[in-house]
Amino acid sequence: MPIACAPLPFLLRLCDYGHMRAAEVECLLADLADGQWGLVTAPQARAAGITYVRLTRMTQAGMLRRVAHGVYRLKGLPPDDHRDLRAAWLALEPAQRASARLSDGPGGAVVSHFSAAAMHGLGPVRGTRHEFIVPGRKQSRRGDVRLHRGSLNLDDITVAAGLPVTTIERLIVDLIADGADLDRVAEVYARAARHAAFNAEDLADRLEPYAMRRGFAERDGSALMHRLASAGPQLEIVG
Repeated sequence: MPIACAPLPFLLRLCDYGHMRAAEVECLLADLADGQWGLVTAPQARAAGITYVRLTRMTQAGMLRRVAHGVYRLKGLPPDDHRDLRAAWLALEPAQRASARLSDGPGGAVVSHFSAAAMHGLGPVRGTRHEFIVPGRKQSRRGDVRLHRGSLNLDDITVAAGLPVTTIERLIVDLIADGADLDRVAEVYARAARHAAFNAEDLADRLEPYAMRRGFAERDGSALMHRLASAGPQLEIVG
């Protein structure tokens, strides 16, 4: 019969004395993973008194699954198409709880570019890279994470599947600004045109600074947007 989880302060006191039982550790991990899609980071666990050795033993016993360096997933949870992206986002600030970071706005890491397209349902869910816009010189050693240094406004950010994500309009501008293949961006645009949240009214104006570098007349954002809109929907994005 499973035990009821004790109040968090009581469990932390047990951690301080090194007397925490396995069932109590499971309860504490469940508390940490609550609101984090069943994920917990090693620094979060350590702050609660759970050692790396114990995390390793629980992983070996099948009670946890390591999904990224320093990020674990509780057993028995349903599949999550965005699990790897969520783990990568958590790993950028591994000591902080997801609930605290969701209020960071432009001051935090925001899912962007093709990763944002996937979160909006405009591209494949699983890509080869996880992309984020960050406000400073943050770095990641992971080869599957790409950080774009940039500035965002509050209007550039929305929430999709529980993560802070750039809006559809902003992600299209970012892809154009960063030199993404026009055919790939056109496929995103074609799908975005059928998306209820997409508003293309000022997109041509936002594309103006990038028109000339993409082969159009200087500041001719309308021509660039027409190029995106005229591409066939049969193109496929490869993440």
